[in-house]
Amino acid sequence: MLTLSLSVNVLLFTVICTGLVMDARWARVFYGQQSPARRVMLSVYLASLLVSLLMLLGLLPMFVLPLLMFQIAVKLFSPIAFGTFRHPIVIIYLCVATLHSVTLYTLWPSLTS
Repeated sequence: MLTLSLSVNVLLFTVICTGLVMDARWARVFYGQQSPARRVMLSVYLASLLVSLLMLLGLLPMFVLPLLMFQIAVKLFSPIAFGTFRHPIVIIYLCVATLHSVTLYTLWPSLTS
């Protein structure tokens, strides 16, 4: 499950970061025009991408719990931030939060012992 969660992170963050850097039309639609706030989001996504990649390579195992818990929290707050459950980003985020929650559930005994 951990490999799946981290692979999903890498895939999604790669697509999102590429779109934000290239200022893709869909990135402007979903994330707004270039702004300091959008660049802050890019830096958070890049950091999550890097940590996920390193963890897929077997490095930084001590960050499994904090990374997944942080991402679950961020994604669960997205309906509040967007004001809806129907936005495509919110739907994707909630699916990823579900995946990461299942991953944490399956890993919990080994993380807490």
